[in-house]
Amino acid sequence: MKKTAILSSTAKPSQIYADALSGLDEEDRANVGHKDHVTKTIRNQRRKNIPIEPSNTEFEIQKAWQMREGNENVIIYDSGANPFNRIIVFSTFVQLQQMGRSTRWFMDGNFSLSPNIFHQLYFVRVVYLNHYVTCAYALMTSRNQASYEEVFRAIKDKAQEHNIILAPTTVMLDFKIAPRRALHDIFGANVEVVGCFFHLTQSTWRKKVFIYFDKTYGRGPFRNNNNNNNINQIRLIRMPALFPPETWNVFTITLNGHERTNNSKYFQERMERLCKDVRDGRRSTLEALRAIGHCIVLNRKNLPMI
Repeated sequence: MKKTAILSSTAKPSQIYADALSGLDEEDRANVGHKDHVTKTIRNQRRKNIPIEPSNTEFEIQKAWQMREGNENVIIYDSGANPFNRIIVFSTFVQLQQMGRSTRWFMDGNFSLSPNIFHQLYFVRVVYLNHYVTCAYALMTSRNQASYEEVFRAIKDKAQEHNIILAPTTVMLDFKIAPRRALHDIFGANVEVVGCFFHLTQSTWRKKVFIYFDKTYGRGPFRNNNNNNNINQIRLIRMPALFPPETWNVFTITLNGHERTNNSKYFQERMERLCKDVRDGRRSTLEALRAIGHCIVLNRKNLPMI
């Protein structure tokens, strides 16, 4: 089983244990030991063959850890060892085809799923065959506009290598300015950017808590808003809204039967199960990268799963 653990770095310890028992008779099975102890030994044996956990983004990904299925490398872009801005983008030919056949995209980022040396795991989902399919992932160390442009350009350039035209008409994002501007710069100003209703409700609640409850009750004395002495001290500046109503209002898209959110809850829960041990130190960054690669493969084989 130890040899199998080394050679098969993707099989689950429980699977290795079950496969080993299937070739033994009853007497030998009784001498193997308890399942929990054996699977722990398998994990420890496998951990000895994992490269040292990188402390920064200047690491090199060896070929054995590039999550190949057949001869295909799911890492379609790597900005290279860089202490300030490292970007790694994952996708496959099949996923790029799905993106090219869909005009409705969804994008979001997750901070808890990314390894400690990265800032976030950003992903792109599309509607394909009436399912929400995750087609591209990006590990990013920064969230400025240039970084998002680099991610979108990498996806677009790789698709063009396969003669795939990416032409989204509607993209649902959160309410950050940087990815919106980057999206228009790479895919054109005609792309309709819609705000995610779930993110809107979250942001609205946080703002309400900040401007009233926190300032009034949490960090300061109760303010009397009827104090006439303070009325003349308040000046309001009229200016265009940062996000116009057509960006966040979901009335029209609801009538048209389109999505109000990015529908990524179950996908993120699935990724959480794959990568939750990274921040606690029980799983290496390279194992997390491999998990992301396997998630793409699972997505290809069974579309409804994520």
